[in-house]
Amino acid sequence: MERKSQRPAQDHTRLARLRRDDALSRIATINRSIGAAALVMTGVLGLYLSKALPGHQASTQSQSTQSQSTGSSGSNQLTPPPSSPVQTQQPAPVVSGAS
Repeated sequence: MERKSQRPAQDHTRLARLRRDDALSRIATINRSIGAAALVMTGVLGLYLSKALPGHQASTQSQSTQSQSTGSSGSNQLTPPPSSPVQTQQPAPVVSGAS
């Protein structure tokens, strides 16, 4: 008689463990999906902002190789200014952090 009373308790404990393990497995899958989605969204947002902000353009491989080849050809060389900078005798501005 003692075996019959302990058997349902063991089955209940076993079922509870299985339910817990299944729930943890589902949560782990959800966490992995959220992590992957966050990485993808970060990349998409970075790409969007690089194209949306002026002066911050994402270049493709072909564009970067073209800019390197045209830069070495000499057509886009920097030229020196027509005259050298002139120094003036003005006092430096005083900026104080305390006010």
